[in-house]
Amino acid sequence: MFVLVRHCLAGEKGAWPGPDECRPLTPMGQAQALGLADGLAGLGLTALWSSPAERCRQTLDPLAARLGLPVRDAPALSVDADIAHLLAFLSSRGAAGSALCTHGEVVARLFTHWPDPVRREVWDAVGRGEDKGMRKGSALIVEQLSATDSRFRYLPPLE
Repeated sequence: MFVLVRHCLAGEKGAWPGPDECRPLTPMGQAQALGLADGLAGLGLTALWSSPAERCRQTLDPLAARLGLPVRDAPALSVDADIAHLLAFLSSRGAAGSALCTHGEVVARLFTHWPDPVRREVWDAVGRGEDKGMRKGSALIVEQLSATDSRFRYLPPLE
């Protein structure tokens, strides 16, 4: 089991004066992160992995505080990371029992590499269509992922 998290609201990229990797969550994004902590705290998570971007780390901070776990950087979750590295990471022991926070672009690339029936089920679950992907501040709890047996549930964002 692993949990794929799309970072919470962080405002408009073009409106942020600094480097994009330093863009923080908005107040609504902070509220979404608290909602995610509520929704994910009871899953028995054993590790928290984040893109090095500030908004991804901040998305997992409330969950980290609740669980007493550190948020660790995973370059494979970075916005411009090679998808092969992420696929390898998801298949590793390090991902098992983990929440992994990343970006919408990464989620979209990842989904295109999942088996077609799974991809269609995920798009149906998130209710957004292939061109939109997971909403900011949402999570996909993946219990099983294979071409023949996939089980997951979608945790929508606090709105």
